[in-house]
Amino acid sequence: MNPNTIALAAVVVALFSSILALLGAIFGPWLQARQTAKHANQAWQRDLRVAVYLEAAAHAQRLESWMQHISDPTSRPFDDIPELPHRDLVAAKIRVLAPLSLYTAWTTLHASSDAIKYVIEATTEASGSPQDMPWNHPAMGHLQEAINDVIFTAKAALRAATS
Repeated sequence: MNPNTIALAAVVVALFSSILALLGAIFGPWLQARQTAKHANQAWQRDLRVAVYLEAAAHAQRLESWMQHISDPTSRPFDDIPELPHRDLVAAKIRVLAPLSLYTAWTTLHASSDAIKYVIEATTEASGSPQDMPWNHPAMGHLQEAINDVIFTAKAALRAATS
């Protein structure tokens, strides 16, 4: 083999290796920064979703505590329960960040809650006391089912978001 050919091949290999090293030095940190930003964005979105799932569960828990309080006035004072973000604000977050199943459970929860409040108002107007509410009224069962559905759906969404 010709010595010039060997020398030329060595130069080409060295030049190619140098170009690869230069490209790695230039693009390596850029690719790493891009991946880091992507992972940070995914973590941020996951954290937003988790917060929404917990807000939905907190609202469901609040309604369950309210149900227990109105059915048993000797239970812990209802005003001892912390304030939560307005349900419309939580609904907007759920619509944007959560799966459709949680939004469906959320709307059912509040429809059931509104229905039971209407029944209580009607009972109070008729008898003068909300304690005359028939606690076996179907609306109470629907509200409990809706509470359980929101909790179950929020748990499932939380597991999916954190796995």
